[in-house]
Amino acid sequence: MEISNVTFKGTPEEFRSVAHLFSKPGVDLITESVGTNTNKSAEQLNGAANEDVILRVLKRRRIRKGQIALYRAFSSAGEEWMSSSSVAAKMGIGKPQLSGVLGALGRRINETGGVDQADPPGIALFLEYKQDNGGEYYYRLRQPVRAILTREGII
Repeated sequence: MEISNVTFKGTPEEFRSVAHLFSKPGVDLITESVGTNTNKSAEQLNGAANEDVILRVLKRRRIRKGQIALYRAFSSAGEEWMSSSSVAAKMGIGKPQLSGVLGALGRRINETGGVDQADPPGIALFLEYKQDNGGEYYYRLRQPVRAILTREGII
């Protein structure tokens, strides 16, 4: 017997109380579904050692115009959080295309030498992000990344 396409609506705390009903042996559904480590802290990602990694990410090959448009959209917002809808609008693209740009950025970051391959950060090296109760994501550019992009003349 198999059950598929189950949707759980509730808080992470509520999910923890029923996670065992959905898990397979050896799979930690709470970690995989709730995503306890998807947005690393500023202390983990803003260190001086990361400046070298950020530069390698930016310089290892030509930056695609979609990523440059992404950086410029965040640059115009300063330190303010931007919703995925507003980022896409600022870039002149749809949300599906924004997902593609973010996915390409995550791959660019994770495939760069010097990135922790045991726990690759993906877009979290460059962006802070959070999700509201309605499912909308909000982003802002990490300050060290903003400083490097400005210094290097990218934004």
